[in-house]
Amino acid sequence: MLSSAQLNGALLGVADMPPGYAKDTSPDASGEHTFCNYKVPVKQKAGAKVTYTKGGGLAVTVAEVSLKEYASSKRAQDAFTALSSTLDTCHGETYAGSKLAYDPMSVVKVGDKTLGVRITSGGMTVLDQFALDGPVIISAGNGGMMSVDASEVTTLIQAQVDKYDQAARQ
Repeated sequence: MLSSAQLNGALLGVADMPPGYAKDTSPDASGEHTFCNYKVPVKQKAGAKVTYTKGGGLAVTVAEVSLKEYASSKRAQDAFTALSSTLDTCHGETYAGSKLAYDPMSVVKVGDKTLGVRITSGGMTVLDQFALDGPVIISAGNGGMMSVDASEVTTLIQAQVDKYDQAARQ
């Protein structure tokens, strides 16, 4: 298990990102909304996330990686199963005044289990990949109005799983 400080150190840094990204230092207003307000069956022990942006205006792309660590692999599995079950049955919702559509997305196989979701709303698309890796759920995603790149999300999730695994071995 990693401490909160170790989890933050295990996040991808700006040097680990594809070219053009800068760390987004604006306050995070996203909160902890879950897909279709599903109830996570267990509380995470610790978490860390970082957001990056590249470009500007309508061509801005946002990328985010996060780590949610649980007290055990079993608890992480329970949380991952709840996420997966929700996305199997919930294909959209209205959140903060926006109509969101959720569609399953193919993903690279990393960690113990993976799943992906494409989120669309108006002209915006977000691609999220989730990986269960022992006691942690790792996510990576990117989104934008003009461009969103699934291969970039694949690169991010692979790199984030590798960086977490390396930190957990130390």
